[in-house]
Amino acid sequence: MDGKKRKNWRDILPYDMRGGWQNLSFRLLFVVLATFLPLNVMGIVAAGVMWSGSSRELYGAYEREINNGMGGLDGAIAELDENVENLFMDNIGSLTLPRAKDDLVGYEVLVETSGYMEEEELDGLVYLYDRQGGELHMKQSGSLRSQEILQEIEEDLYITFPLPYRSGWHFREFAGRLYYYRYYKCANYNIGMLLDVKANMESTFEADFFSEKEFYFTDGNLLYRYTNGIPERENLEEWDWLLEKQTSWQVVGWESAHTDLKACLRVESGRFLSSIPLVYWLLLFLSISFVLLGLLLWGMIKKDVLTPLGVLERAMRKLREGEREFRITEIDEGETMEMKYLCDAFNKMAQEVQESYEKDIKMVQAQLDNLRLQVNPHMLLNSFNMIYSLAQLQNYECIQDFALYLVDYFRYILKEADDLVTLKKEMKFVESYLGIQRIRFPDTFGSVYNMQEGCEKALVPPLLIENFVENAMKYALKPGETIEILINARREEDKLLLSVCDTGNGMSEEVLERIQDGEVYVDKLGHKHIGIWNCRRRMEVFYGDAASMKIISAPGQGTQIWLELPFLEEEE
Repeated sequence: MDGKKRKNWRDILPYDMRGGWQNLSFRLLFVVLATFLPLNVMGIVAAGVMWSGSSRELYGAYEREINNGMGGLDGAIAELDENVENLFMDNIGSLTLPRAKDDLVGYEVLVETSGYMEEEELDGLVYLYDRQGGELHMKQSGSLRSQEILQEIEEDLYITFPLPYRSGWHFREFAGRLYYYRYYKCANYNIGMLLDVKANMESTFEADFFSEKEFYFTDGNLLYRYTNGIPERENLEEWDWLLEKQTSWQVVGWESAHTDLKACLRVESGRFLSSIPLVYWLLLFLSISFVLLGLLLWGMIKKDVLTPLGVLERAMRKLREGEREFRITEIDEGETMEMKYLCDAFNKMAQEVQESYEKDIKMVQAQLDNLRLQVNPHMLLNSFNMIYSLAQLQNYECIQDFALYLVDYFRYILKEADDLVTLKKEMKFVESYLGIQRIRFPDTFGSVYNMQEGCEKALVPPLLIENFVENAMKYALKPGETIEILINARREEDKLLLSVCDTGNGMSEEVLERIQDGEVYVDKLGHKHIGIWNCRRRMEVFYGDAASMKIISAPGQGTQIWLELPFLEEEE
């Protein structure tokens, strides 16, 4: 609604938020939050707990599956190692001692080793390589292999034998398939075992569990990734990175107790989300919907209630600060009827206030003019009498000074028609008045005034300071004594501080009380004394609550007048 540019932080908010509970925005926001926030928080927390529980349950299921499957495979390999080592110990002489080569013993070891693999239900093959004759014998275990694959494995094994011997189980690729491989090197023979990783994993786990997941295997030297049952060689350094906590997946790890084999299952976070029951998603949807509904409700309240009220509040503040011409000029078509009515009512009220203020200005001006009319005849008569007396004394120099003071005095009285005048003009007028009074009442008073630099252009109502100085001349003079009149003007931030003090007779408690109450003082003869009342009235009209007057007085102790006005400069 308000088309004027915002000037400070108060205009950003509908109301001053420092009001706390007394502030309407604060109360409405509290109601909205108290209504929607607990339910939303409970729903989101419940959905989070349910999601966490489902995730832990699924993770536990994967962990049990890995431990059961890989644990069974690890146990079978450990049992196979024990049986083969016992078999070697029983036939150590025939297998290792020179000149004791016995082909029948080597073949029996081959057959028995294959039998051990069959007993443990391990898929793979056993080979026997005659180191002296260069012959290779193989025997399969588990699922059958094609002759082409066996031939490729045989060719790869012939290449392997010249390589340095490596103890323990480790990974090797033969014929494009990954095997868990171990062999024993003797003086007469090399005897090795190849376990088909894919075949053994598929037989160990439930149907399709291995082929549909992403597994990683490492023997400490090589790292392989199985995706959809297809092995791919990876950088070994990725193993540590894989086990770190990630946001997009979780890892279920396993480590062999008998070999260097380590494995892990990488599960994408989407699988955990897909495991959450529909009721959990429904609860989360409702919670988010309530959050959005709360935001929508707050937006409606802010748009239809708080923002228009904020416009009205700012408009009233501007009116109170003296911007009487301010009006609410822009009213949106989407505003409610009640808000449109309030805006129209404010504009009418502001118009009435402005008209009333203009009437007050005219009334004050009329009172000021009336005061001038009252002063003029009285001052003229006294001045003529004074000039006559000085002429009788032939004090022509004093007559000249008196005439100049009188000219300045009446020029200001008769020609100054502004509502506000500069402090410099007002003080020059006061000097002229004091010059006249100094000639009329010589040696009865002294005057001192001090004006802080920069205050000359400050605007004040005309005859404001002169009125208090004139009161000092009328009521403060003491017969046979000299009093002091002190006038001071200074600035503090955006305030103009004025003081008019005298050391004269002072006021009685009754008179001071009536003046302090803003009443027109009427003396015992029925004469009205409206000077201070008129000054207070003009200050209220020009400055409102931004100006104040303080009077301190006591009989025989003089009077001190303290004025605090807004500092307005001439260009304003």
